[in-house]
Amino acid sequence: MTQTPVNIQNAQGHQVLAAAGKKILRTGGKEQLFEWANFQPNETVLELAASFGESGIALSQRYGVRVVGVEKNPESVARARVNIRNAGLENQVEIIEGDIFHLEAIPGEFDLANG
Repeated sequence: MTQTPVNIQNAQGHQVLAAAGKKILRTGGKEQLFEWANFQPNETVLELAASFGESGIALSQRYGVRVVGVEKNPESVARARVNIRNAGLENQVEIIEGDIFHLEAIPGEFDLANG
C-alpha cells in the first residue's frame, strides 16, 4: 500500500500528524488512563475511532489484550489493517469499518472501551 501525499491545507488533523511520523495520536493523559484501566491479558477492548490502528496495536503489545477497533474512514481502515499485519497481530487486533454512533452493529462483548 503506497501512501498518497497529504495536502495540509485540507487534510484532517490526524492525517497530517501521521504523515509527520506521529504514531500515537492521542497523547497526554492517555498513559494515566491506561494505568487506571488496569488492562489484563486476554481482556477484549473496544477501541473507538481507531484511526490507523496504532493505539490498538500498542495496547495489545503492552497488555496482551485483544482489541476490536471501529473506524469510519475506509482509507484509515485499510491502513490500520496493514499496520496490524506488519505488527504480526492479526489474531489480537481487528479493525471494523463502522460508525461509533451505531455500535449495535458491532458484534461481540467487551471488557473495556477506549476512545
